[in-house]
Amino acid sequence: MRSAVCLLSAGLIAAGLSIPAIAATDEPAAPAPITCGNGVPGGINCLPSKKDQKEARKAYSLGLKLQKQNRFHEAFEQLDRAARLDPRNPRIFQTRELAKAGLVYEHVERGNQLVFGNESAVAAKEFQAALDLDPENQFARQRLEGILPAPRQNFLNMAALAGESQEIHLQPTKDRASFQFRGDVRGLFGQLA
Repeated sequence: MRSAVCLLSAGLIAAGLSIPAIAATDEPAAPAPITCGNGVPGGINCLPSKKDQKEARKAYSLGLKLQKQNRFHEAFEQLDRAARLDPRNPRIFQTRELAKAGLVYEHVERGNQLVFGNESAVAAKEFQAALDLDPENQFARQRLEGILPAPRQNFLNMAALAGESQEIHLQPTKDRASFQFRGDVRGLFGQLA
């Protein structure tokens, strides 16, 4: 009887020691799939519902029609909506990027026309809109830098403004004050600054 208890306890101890080794080799469980219509574009586990896929097809076809009419702004909005509804469809993403390229081209062309019409402020907004859509567009960046005032001129303007300003006088009070802040030290210094 004693040997059976020893044998049983030795078996339990061996089984208990092997559980962590087995558990360590298991693959982590995949996160639960989520629907695509929740506003989070392009999740790995995003499973578009039938309703989302149907709405995505409608938005995609409308986007194609608008793109053929060279109405790139509306086309991009529809294609972006379709891509958010069905992020696993590569055809939608490809078409959306083509519409975005057309929209960037429109902004750059409009900016160029405004530069030739001596409307630099409005042209700068057009070039900036192109850069907001495509931050890597070097041509739009060069055109924007070419029409903006030089950094040295900005510095001189700010120095003149500082020279015209009046001195600030601070008066500390004798009252004690306290405040409460939740966050990290960096956020605290950001608030104080």
